Amino acid sequence: MLTFRTILHPTDLSEAAIPAFRIACALARDYSARLVVLSVYPPPLTGAEGVDLSRPGNALDDLMAQLQQLKPVPEVPIEYQVAEGHPAEQILAVAQSINADLIVMGTHGRTGLRRVFMGSVAEVVNRKANCPVMTVRPTIQVPLPPAKESDQLAWPEPDPNLDLGVGDPSREVRIPMGRITLPGTLQWAGQPRGVVVFAHGSGSSRHSPRNRFVANVLVEAGFATLLMDLLTEAEAADREKVFDIELLAHRLAGAAEWVAQQAETTGLPIGYFGASTGSAAALVAAARHPERVQAVVSRGGRPDLAWDDLPAVVAPTLLIVGSDDEPVLSWNREALQQLNGPKHLAIVAGATHLFEEPGTLEQVAQLAREWFVQHLLVQPPILTGRGPPLRNRRPGQGEHHEHNRSRGV
Repeated sequence: MLTFRTILHPTDLSEAAIPAFRIACALARDYSARLVVLSVYPPPLTGAEGVDLSRPGNALDDLMAQLQQLKPVPEVPIEYQVAEGHPAEQILAVAQSINADLIVMGTHGRTGLRRVFMGSVAEVVNRKANCPVMTVRPTIQVPLPPAKESDQLAWPEPDPNLDLGVGDPSREVRIPMGRITLPGTLQWAGQPRGVVVFAHGSGSSRHSPRNRFVANVLVEAGFATLLMDLLTEAEAADREKVFDIELLAHRLAGAAEWVAQQAETTGLPIGYFGASTGSAAALVAAARHPERVQAVVSRGGRPDLAWDDLPAVVAPTLLIVGSDDEPVLSWNREALQQLNGPKHLAIVAGATHLFEEPGTLEQVAQLAREWFVQHLLVQPPILTGRGPPLRNRRPGQGEHHEHNRSRGV
């Protein structure tokens, strides 16, 4: 039986590439496959439209920003990659590195000399690739596929022309943090029942496709979500700051305070969703400022980086880890013993650290949704302080659960 686990879609971001993009999305949905969308920064002759070629230092960042504006039809999770060099060579290299089972690409991109160049790229890839290559003519008519229930888990793309006024269902925001401001996306639908602030892991950003996927599920469940960068661009280039959990936790707590002051979200209970190192920041922020957070969810988290603060976490905490993610799974099992509030360890069968396996990210989103629905209450309890040292709590004062969640449950 023919199956595809990983699909690569190279694109030059032209309108002619849209049919190939839609077919790649449809195949990824039908086969529950990982979809990687790649754009290559080539010589200036074929540079992607809108990329400022006079700023080579920022060209790849510009290209990534354009990729992340693509709206998947049908809606499926996407991993975005950019590369610099000859397009055909980079496409082949990426296909090999991700073990692609199929490459879906357009036969021609632009007009004139650029069309000839892109056509030759497709020919080279088709001739040298180690996996099947599907080439799609730009003139092909690709009907929009019927919606499936699973499509409801895909994230919405922000409108670049969005009005930033109060009352919009989604808006780009700037969050003040002392002398700096950090960018974020605040989104909701209808009257939100609570707010979930996301903390991404090292090497990621507010554009993380996995966090955006989970955020959309939470929005559909009635929550507002804030995806934000915890570091400035300059700070993100400093590896010490990337792993400065104290700094990240301070900014996450500041974001929660900012959310509580916004017209759309004031008075709503607040939760944290942390991934990898971001989960350590979420746990430290929850321990240091228990009055600001009512529930925490960790995906593939690094609670070992927040070890000293774990006993002070009283917010209901859900740890989600893949069964094949060692030693992270062992660290989370040990961390569960240190937490003193309601707690639960969910193990997603067959998942590795990034939950790239088919269906595993959907399980993460559903687990997070259920946890926040249960623990983000409309009227949060009033806390007057941190109270007595939680390290002295007697066993049994906090709930302790661990279970395995198998695929498809």
